[in-house]
Amino acid sequence: MLQTVYHSLENEADWLKTHPDDAAKILSPLWGNLDPAIVKQANSHRSYQVRPVTKNDLGEQQQIADVFFQAKLLPRAVDARDVSLWQPAP
Repeated sequence: MLQTVYHSLENEADWLKTHPDDAAKILSPLWGNLDPAIVKQANSHRSYQVRPVTKNDLGEQQQIADVFFQAKLLPRAVDARDVSLWQPAP
């Protein structure tokens, strides 16, 4: 199931990059009715690359967990890197 979602996201990202005018028309109302030309320009600077999370990507989540623990919003310290990470099949 997750594999299917991952590949669907990859396909949609590819479509966004190869159909910039159509993508801008679709995203414009979702982005507060921005002019499609502005959306197209913004999209030209984005990769929309889909990639799995790695342990190195979890630093920001660790900082958030530390702040929540210090504020006593978490009952114990959390190690954000102590997780199983999913990897897509080739």
